[in-house]
Amino acid sequence: MSAEAAPISGAVNLRDSYLGAPSRTIQAVMVLVAALSAGYSAVFLVYDREALAGLIAVDLLCMVALLAGVVLVRRGLQLQGALLVLTLMILQIVVSTRYLGWQSGVHLYLISGGALAILVFTDAQRVLRWLFGAGAAIVFVVCQFLLPSSSAIVQVSEQSLSVMFTLNAVLTALVTTAFAMTAHARATQAWKQAVEATARAEYLANTDTLTGLPNRRPVLDVLEDLSRQGSGAFCLAIADLDHFKKLNDTYGHQCGDRVLATVGRRLRQELRVTDTIGRWGGEEFLFVMPGVAVDDAQVMMERIRRIVADHVVPCTGHSHEVQISIGLADGLEDEMSHRVIKRADDALYEAKAGGRNQVCVRSIHDLAPGSDADRALQAHLRATRAAARPSGTDA
Repeated sequence: MSAEAAPISGAVNLRDSYLGAPSRTIQAVMVLVAALSAGYSAVFLVYDREALAGLIAVDLLCMVALLAGVVLVRRGLQLQGALLVLTLMILQIVVSTRYLGWQSGVHLYLISGGALAILVFTDAQRVLRWLFGAGAAIVFVVCQFLLPSSSAIVQVSEQSLSVMFTLNAVLTALVTTAFAMTAHARATQAWKQAVEATARAEYLANTDTLTGLPNRRPVLDVLEDLSRQGSGAFCLAIADLDHFKKLNDTYGHQCGDRVLATVGRRLRQELRVTDTIGRWGGEEFLFVMPGVAVDDAQVMMERIRRIVADHVVPCTGHSHEVQISIGLADGLEDEMSHRVIKRADDALYEAKAGGRNQVCVRSIHDLAPGSDADRALQAHLRATRAAARPSGTDA
């Protein structure tokens, strides 16, 4: 259950974070546009209250509507909020340009309309992104060519128009820059979350959730690396809990899981930092030990076997004495990894058949001369060495 819940939870958190970004952006834009509306209303009141009364009223109504829109978005109506802020923004710009003319520069804010549409709509609402982006461009062209100051409702001096144009151009640049920085920050956050989700998914894919040990795939990768030319000798061991099925049948899988988790932790503590241990499957564990002779590896495995046998595993109301059988084999560079696994597995079978709770060894030097296994190994070693020999060198 926990192995499946983690990635699902991560995906949900990533999705919620992404969906929350447009919502936060909408609220911020609503507050920004409401503040600009309040500021312009104050300027218009001072400049010519009577002539600009209609424009002031529109700005104040939009300001109230935008603040009410913040409440809507906070209640989860993200789409309605996005539609509201873009519609009111375009409406205010058209009305302001109609009153003052395009020379005032109010319509310059439409330049940021496409970027704003990208920020406030999600990927699932991409059609609305295109509609409002194209709509902002069309309205800009209309304002630029059809609403000059000469036909404006209120005639404003050229000096005032120049000041307004400069101010609106600067504010448009700042707003557009803010939108670009927001988009960049959102993309960066999404990338980091994607990297974290990928890393967690990879960890879960390579880790046994019960014992916390690597599963067979990363252990096999280590084994394959050791089997390549130039890696040197290594040893491989397979450990299997004795009578584990009986324990499960008698005490239940909960006790069995506790035994596996406890034994896995103890096994990890007894190995060198250069060694690798993983859960091979069921009640089996796989050890990969680079740069160690088979005799030394046998001493290590014997110590591990005794430690497991000497430490009981506590469970609810009782405890379990656990024993393990271990099959050990050594490997050589250039040797195919599955052959080493086969020897270790044969050694494990010998340990089980010999009474369990013991370590048995199948060394590569114990292969019977002329046997199928010996001939296959020698042929493989000759082939790999020949392939590695420089061209033109005699055998």
